[in-house]
Amino acid sequence: MANVRRISGGTDIYKDGTLTVDFRNKSVIHADKHISVSPTEFHVLEILINNKGLIVRRDTFFQKMWDRYGTFVEDNTLTVTVSRLKTKLGNRADGKSYIETIRGIGYRWKIN
Repeated sequence: MANVRRISGGTDIYKDGTLTVDFRNKSVIHADKHISVSPTEFHVLEILINNKGLIVRRDTFFQKMWDRYGTFVEDNTLTVTVSRLKTKLGNRADGKSYIETIRGIGYRWKIN
């Protein structure tokens, strides 16, 4: 069962099977191994988990991540970032990816 909870010290932790995401320390652990993710990948991960089960439109990522700095980013940047994140996270115990691509629209963090 996946959930986000507050533990002592106020740390935000998300657990989903063998995946643990610590939002405060910006760390990701999968199957007892630390996964190195870039700040951009972590921000994508955070947006997806905070909207788990919902489709997050591509333009939402641009608004939340890149447009706030007034920086132009090619559409392909998001595609590459999500692809790298999918590879790093691997699959759930059932063999399916944590992140579902909704072609032409955006991405969804899959829930059980």
